[in-house]
Order: sequence, then C-alpha cells, then structure tokens
Amino acid sequence: MTDFNIGDAFRMFDVNNFGEISKHNLTTGLKINLSFSDFKDDDIDRFFNRFDFKKQGQIQFWQFADAVLPHSQEYSTLVNNRDKIYSKRGKKLSDYFRSDTRL
Repeated sequence: MTDFNIGDAFRMFDVNNFGEISKHNLTTGLKINLSFSDFKDDDIDRFFNRFDFKKQGQIQFWQFADAVLPHSQEYSTLVNNRDKIYSKRGKKLSDYFRSDTRL
C-alpha cells in the first residue's frame, strides 16, 4: 500500500523509541495499535527465533525490516525509501496507516 513505510511500521512497536522491539512490545503493538490478536505467544517466540539473530530478546530496526519488507528488490526499495508520514505528524500509534493498509 502506498502509505506503508518501514519507519512508521517500526515505530508502532518501538513505543519507547529505544530503537528495538521486545516480545512484549510486539505483542502489545499488534493488539493495541493494530487491533490484531489472532496469534499466540508461540507465534511471537517463532518470530523472534527467526529474526533475533543475536538471540538478545530484542529486534533491531534492520531485523524488523528484514522480516516485513517484500522479498522483491524493486518493491523493497520502494518501501524502504518512503519517508515517515505518521510519526512526523504526531499521530497516535493506533492511527498509523489507512485501514486497508492495516488489514
């Protein structure tokens, strides 16, 4: 979707602006900011097992980008080059992205 950008997507989970996401941050962000709760703790654990390369219990921005960016280089570059929209405007995290993008 044209309003999706990786910076705002990461910010939805990095609520303290520490530059990293914990399992708790991911769980809370999905439930509160995206109103998505159709997952189990095991799903969060599997995500971290796959993308937390250093096994530190934190996902850095580049690891998050690796997880959510398209595999196609063309589309990945498009999304990666988009500037933040919502965080620059001071929007609530739960208001980031249009409804069709959120789905």
